[in-house]
Amino acid sequence: MKRVKKLVIFLLLIVMAVAVVGCSKSKKKSTNQKTGINKKTQIKVTNFVLDSDSTFTIIYEEDFDEDYYDKNELESMIDSEVNEFNSNYALSSSSGMSKKELLVENGKAKLSLKFIDSHDYIEYEKNYVDSKRNAKLFIGEYDDAVSEGYKAVGRFTDLTGNKIDDVENLAKGEGMEVLFTNQGFNMTIRGEVVAFNGSVEYDSESGLYITSDKKENYIIYKRN
Repeated sequence: MKRVKKLVIFLLLIVMAVAVVGCSKSKKKSTNQKTGINKKTQIKVTNFVLDSDSTFTIIYEEDFDEDYYDKNELESMIDSEVNEFNSNYALSSSSGMSKKELLVENGKAKLSLKFIDSHDYIEYEKNYVDSKRNAKLFIGEYDDAVSEGYKAVGRFTDLTGNKIDDVENLAKGEGMEVLFTNQGFNMTIRGEVVAFNGSVEYDSESGLYITSDKKENYIIYKRN
């Protein structure tokens, strides 16, 4: 029987089951009683935080009704599935992912997952979230990005909107790294962003770099 209990989708199932039950809050339901996944439901990613050591944290947020579900039970299930992922899919024993934090407050559940390597995130997306999504993510040096098929393409600008002509030379500079993704994220980058292509927007008020879903998003930055 195909496994349907999935890490982040588990949060979405909370919302779905509450909608089905709807009328009564007289009983608290166990998280283990839920079945089925609404494949049209999209996961809300509230932020992507890239740290100075090139590890990154992805933060998901969903509605959570504590009249039906228990936070401790949810946390236990997440811990179990993090261990399962690391045992079965992590790139190496020194990589994988970890649960940084699970917050349940004001009717919201916010889950923060930390990844050491972008390849692990791709495996996580493929095996636990949506195998048809073809998620791509690369973080590292430019030459390695090119060898994996992530060459810088399109029009690049700096933060002030000035066009960058020699993108390759810039990306190969000392201390420079590149980030590529085909997913829509709100990104916080612990480093000095020097250029990005036309699929990426910069919000000066929040300091977020906003990538576009299903586009080739490319960011060049200098590690702190």
